[in-house]
Amino acid sequence: VLLQRGATVDLPGDSGETALMLAAEYGHAETVKVLCSHGARPDLQGLGKDHPGALFFGALHAGEDGVAIVATLLEHRANPNLRVVENSIPGYSSIREGNVG
Repeated sequence: VLLQRGATVDLPGDSGETALMLAAEYGHAETVKVLCSHGARPDLQGLGKDHPGALFFGALHAGEDGVAIVATLLEHRANPNLRVVENSIPGYSSIREGNVG
């Protein structure tokens, strides 16, 4: 409803996280799809250079939700080579967490 009434989709909260980052972090694949379809930018990062973005969070989730989140973000032109926490990339994070295969 808020997005339909013109809410700013990428408005960050106090910690600098956007709704897209939080949806990816908590594994809400459908919410990620809705936010991306309303123009959420998948490459935004939170406050500071070491705060991960949505693709990083999505890569940490195992199972269908994680795959759906990553696929949606990549479809909406997320940069898989964007360097984030500990100078790593999202694919490395997924491997480190055992979410491959």
